[in-house]
Amino acid sequence: MNCELWQGRCVAIVWGVLFLLVLASCGGGSSDSASASQGVFLDSAVDGIRFETATQSGTTDENGTFRYMPGETVAFYIGDILLGSAAGAATLTPVDLVSGAADETNEQVTNILRFLQALDSDADASSGIQISSAVSTAMTGQALNFAQAMMDFETDFNALSNAMLGGVGLVSVIEAQAHMRTTLDDMTMASDGEGSTVEEDYSTGGGGGGGGQGLGNVSVAGVDTSIIGLSFDPDTATPFFTDTTASVAWMGGNTNTGNVSRLGGLNVSTINGQISLLQYDIQDYRSTPLLSYGYSLSCWPVVAAECSKISFDTSSKRLVLSNVVLMNRTAVVFDSQATGPVTLNGTLYWE
Repeated sequence: MNCELWQGRCVAIVWGVLFLLVLASCGGGSSDSASASQGVFLDSAVDGIRFETATQSGTTDENGTFRYMPGETVAFYIGDILLGSAAGAATLTPVDLVSGAADETNEQVTNILRFLQALDSDADASSGIQISSAVSTAMTGQALNFAQAMMDFETDFNALSNAMLGGVGLVSVIEAQAHMRTTLDDMTMASDGEGSTVEEDYSTGGGGGGGGQGLGNVSVAGVDTSIIGLSFDPDTATPFFTDTTASVAWMGGNTNTGNVSRLGGLNVSTINGQISLLQYDIQDYRSTPLLSYGYSLSCWPVVAAECSKISFDTSSKRLVLSNVVLMNRTAVVFDSQATGPVTLNGTLYWE
């Protein structure tokens, strides 16, 4: 073709070819997005956090929606602060972002929960969590370590908040964990094809199967753990309620190796809806005479700071202990051999 004679048409053809090349290039991206799987990120739906995979990126919407290709890992950010990452799935929660975490009581998970809920635009996580673009911008170029002790994390967050967020405070450990537990329970019920409730999953009745698993588990830390064991796994739960008081007592053996003939008991009591006492006792029948170890935390009439780490929810029939420190005590009915405090962390249930 003679372009001197057909100059206009040649130019049109050249631009047409360039347009098709650009369109083809854009089409590859659209095709990837169109064929990507979708998931949701929940601590209730989290809107406004950035997600990234090897092929996908974007910001979650009001439903917490993110995209990923099968087999990809999804990382979640607020600004440049990495919340964590997990293999892509239809539903992800902060629990999934922490390797080895079983539930919301994991310390690193709790730090993530407190961070997310603190940054919610309307400070009401029950209506969904929305991270504003202003907050994301403020967190650009920032870093925060979630894999540290709660108190150290709180110190670091407060410094960051004072510098970049106008001094926004973290929500309490109990509040953050309780909200996540509600979400997890809702997920459990939604995925239950039989239509049973969460309480049924924690059944202690015959045929319920779960036994100690259904009643929950508490980890134990402290100087006496070589004797009293590293966990409390109850076999029974006995609630007792009056118009003004409530108490639940859990009893069971200890699952640590070699702990045959060791009986443990954990009891929580309330007065007018306020936690009054938390006790943990172990009796070791392997020795003659038996040895007893007793620990307690009094929350009434004076409320100790540790009491804020206890959540006793009668509606969901759940006790949540968030690294609660109990002091060794002297009991009237037995000589306690306890030599130091213990720290209890975990969740127990009752029927």
